[in-house]
Amino acid sequence: MSKTSFYQSVYRGIDAINHCSELKIKFPITMEELHKSADEFCQCSTDGVLNGCVAALDGWLCRICVPSATETNRITSYFSGHYQCYGLNVQATCDANCRFTSISIMCPGGTGDSKAFFSSAVYDLVEQLPDGFYVVADNAYTLSCKLLIPYSGKEKQSTSKDIFNFYLSQLRIRVEQAFGLLVNMWRVFKKPLEVALWQTTLLKRQ
Repeated sequence: MSKTSFYQSVYRGIDAINHCSELKIKFPITMEELHKSADEFCQCSTDGVLNGCVAALDGWLCRICVPSATETNRITSYFSGHYQCYGLNVQATCDANCRFTSISIMCPGGTGDSKAFFSSAVYDLVEQLPDGFYVVADNAYTLSCKLLIPYSGKEKQSTSKDIFNFYLSQLRIRVEQAFGLLVNMWRVFKKPLEVALWQTTLLKRQ
């Protein structure tokens, strides 16, 4: 099989998966879905201390090859100084069972998680959550009534705040596990994706 035929088959497979309604990634929106997700997260929290969490949020760098000048005029924006490689900033949420419930690939790898989150559709979903429901994330994000993050710096030296961080981490770790499962199951993510930039992101040519 030629390389061209191989990739055509891969893309047809990807399109089939993306258009399969049974595999559709869905963020909890209805009250029934919200309560179900909150109950599952509550079971992950010792003694059910944290109740109302419906998703865990985090960012992940999807490695890509260096974009060409014909693909983007912002090549350096795809370089992540933290990971020292080129990539895409993937924002995603998952449920208590490490199943992804939303995903956004809108920003280059050099974009910080907080900025990428504000630029994503995930942000609108979180902000529209009814009172009593929230999402958990790490310190890369901004605290709000709908998004809980751990205490940092001198604040976490307080016993009560350190305890809060412990309970929060019990829920937040789910999204880190979800990304770990993704990479280990689909080992193609262990190295840069060797495809055109427009085939790796929701962005169009820019």
